[in-house]
Amino acid sequence: MQRFLNEKSRTCLWDRSICYLGNVAKQSENFTKWFRYQMKKLKKKLVIMLKNIHQILKNALKNRLIRFKIKLIKTNKAAVELNKLSTKESGQLFPIIISEYNPNWPQLFISEKAQIENILGSDNIVRIEHIGSTAVPNIKAKPTIDILLEIEKNVNTDNLINRLKMLGYIYVHQPTNPAQHMMFTKGYTEKGFAGQAYHVHIRYSGDWDELYFRDYLIKNPKIGSEYVKLKLKLAQTFKNDREAYTDAKTKFIEKIVKQERKNQSA
Repeated sequence: MQRFLNEKSRTCLWDRSICYLGNVAKQSENFTKWFRYQMKKLKKKLVIMLKNIHQILKNALKNRLIRFKIKLIKTNKAAVELNKLSTKESGQLFPIIISEYNPNWPQLFISEKAQIENILGSDNIVRIEHIGSTAVPNIKAKPTIDILLEIEKNVNTDNLINRLKMLGYIYVHQPTNPAQHMMFTKGYTEKGFAGQAYHVHIRYSGDWDELYFRDYLIKNPKIGSEYVKLKLKLAQTFKNDREAYTDAKTKFIEKIVKQERKNQSA
């Protein structure tokens, strides 16, 4: 009797095990179907999401190109209007202004340098230097950030002009200057100054006077003070004549450059 009960118990246990395993297999099969279904739903959602992202990026790029074209048109229009100005008209519209030293000038140069490098690409640039009086600490100056941009000789200048125009620069054609000398300005409008003014002087790689002059003034603050006095005097005399103002500084600048070249070659 005991043997019969043991055999019956084993049979029931076996049946229950088979039943349990069957349920597990069924549940596993159901889970697999559910998982595959969820994956299909997720895939569809991802496809739709990627399509939406693609469209958003496409529209953003399109809008950016439109803004660039509008800015380019406005820049070209402003360039045409400013290039029509006579020397006298230009002098009245953009008088010589000497400002106190602004400690933000170096940072303005750094920020503008980054934008220029980004728009032109580092492969086209030899170096970018901050020149002019705003590059010399603690001296008064015209509040214009002067930038020397040296380029490779194989640079496509038409492309360079268009790219700088995208940053809001106006190309100032100067046919009398030796190649490669291109001048770009920003902050000048047909109504006068607007925002921060910048000058970008583009040259091939070379040994330029502006760098010697800057370095000498930085190392010799007393000479910097003398230069400021000269500029203040000339700014009163030639307030509305930028060319005469620049010409009147030439002898002082040439003397300093000659001295600094001598110092650096010693």
